Amino acid sequence: SPAATSTLGYAPNQFVGRNIFELMHPDDQGWTRDLFAQVVQTPGRSQDGIFRMRHGDGTWRWIESTTANMLNEPGVRAIVINYRDITERKQAEQKLRENETRLRQITDNMLDVIGLTDTQGVYEYVSPSVKTVLGYEPSDILGKTMFENVHPNDLYRVMRVSMRALRAAQTGRMELRYRHADGHYVWLESTGTPVLDSNGRVIGAVTSSRDITERKQAEEALREAEKKYRAIFDGAVEGIFQSTPEGRFLTVNPALAHMWGYDSPEDLISSIQDISQQVYAQPQCR
Repeated sequence: SPAATSTLGYAPNQFVGRNIFELMHPDDQGWTRDLFAQVVQTPGRSQDGIFRMRHGDGTWRWIESTTANMLNEPGVRAIVINYRDITERKQAEQKLRENETRLRQITDNMLDVIGLTDTQGVYEYVSPSVKTVLGYEPSDILGKTMFENVHPNDLYRVMRVSMRALRAAQTGRMELRYRHADGHYVWLESTGTPVLDSNGRVIGAVTSSRDITERKQAEEALREAEKKYRAIFDGAVEGIFQSTPEGRFLTVNPALAHMWGYDSPEDLISSIQDISQQVYAQPQCR
């Protein structure tokens, strides 16, 4: 038909009488010949196929076809082939596969744990990095909720923040403890971003979590050091103070306040505005 010939860029006189397999891509000729032979041998049979054919301009086009044996049909008595050009669709599919491959390479090699959940928090995808960070295989996590291994003391807060963010279609951030596969808890900093469908409805969330255990341990160690310093500072029998270069007290311990006749460190700090002038007999000695 004119449509058939125009699809491949040939005039009818270039097409009629020509062996169709001459136009077939070499990699597709073997299986398409076998399939065609099977259809020819079975009256009434039809078969679908996708293959490449050479266009009149020399390029290869992807063709989706249906071949039907109508040799026993009166008025037809032929092998009828219907086909259409699906090159754009195949190119789009190839582009999608390439993008998915690149995305997979990124998620497979990143340190953060990337997850995809539904609206109930059930994991539909977890990046392989979950093994490095939390000791689980992705298959251990898939199908389970993101709340299942959260520390009991963090669970209510995590559920509240997560559900509120989903309802509002907003990004949510939090710090939480998550049970490692070996039983200990890992501090995570997690960000959840809602996934929307074409109508703007929330259908799930993408989560990104990183291990911040060392940071949390450092913060706890700093708090403990500050507590010890404060205990020493407040309990010392010697007077201790910190001041600015200009001569204003920053901190004063109780011993110094009592030495100088003040009821509290706060009274001393508020009363003395210039250490050089108000404390030292010879200001230049400060």
